Amino acid sequence: MSIDVIAFSPHPDDAEFGCGGLLLKLKDMGYKTGIVDLTKGELSTSGDVKTRSQETKEATKILKLDLRLNLDLGDCKIFNSRENILKVIKVIREHRPILALIPYHIDRHPDHENSYRLLKESFFFSGLLKFPIIKLNRQSHLNKEANDNVNKDSNKNIGKNGKSNNKNNIDVNSNIDFNTGIDLENGIDLENKLIEKKPYRPNIVICYMLHYQFKPSFIVDITNYFHLKIKACKAYKSQIYRSYPNTSTFINSKYFRQMIFTRDKFYGLQIKADFGEPYFIEEQIKIDDPLKFFTYLNET
Repeated sequence: MSIDVIAFSPHPDDAEFGCGGLLLKLKDMGYKTGIVDLTKGELSTSGDVKTRSQETKEATKILKLDLRLNLDLGDCKIFNSRENILKVIKVIREHRPILALIPYHIDRHPDHENSYRLLKESFFFSGLLKFPIIKLNRQSHLNKEANDNVNKDSNKNIGKNGKSNNKNNIDVNSNIDFNTGIDLENGIDLENKLIEKKPYRPNIVICYMLHYQFKPSFIVDITNYFHLKIKACKAYKSQIYRSYPNTSTFINSKYFRQMIFTRDKFYGLQIKADFGEPYFIEEQIKIDDPLKFFTYLNET
């Protein structure tokens, strides 16, 4: 399924905080939207994976997303490895987003900064014609158990000519991730319905703000969607509220919640709106009619 806009979130809740308003607005405009979480946030001080998953489902409903995936790269393990790059490319080539929203490259959490680098590289490689990910017709029941059985009976796979009788010529000892169906060594997808062989990269890549501020390239008016954004953020009760007296973090302090409100309020006022979300794009912005474009500056 093609998704027009995909926000990539280092942890479940980051996209809600950084670009939840824009996702709601674009959905209301008729675009298909989605979030791809890179990790399960399993190392968070508060809560646990099961609770976080339930909270994510609630936030997903509030945002009215068409797609929500989790690549499970591992909390504090977001690196530019071949394995991680292939997992991101798999999403890009299957869902072919026009717009990708990613964290800004400088931020408080190393996972946020590493996500930027991983995603930027993955987007570029995804557009390369010869980057080695191919779709392979393979029986859908192929799984780890079948692979183990083949290894046990490896002698049966050798023909009289000394060559493998393996129908699809797959090295059964290759480094296969059976959660994603990717042969990490050869870049082969073992599933039937997943990666398209045709290269693709998002037309637009925009960075959203998390902890550290940057000078935005533009600000999106989210006035009509701010209340739903906050509702989606509050779905993560284990993260933004103190469940236990001794689990004090910046995220579950009153200062973080006030920061989200005052930040969106501040940037909204910059464009004469009640609430706004700041974004950064590395490309130059084209304006055909400055008089029409800047009419909002005359609003009182």
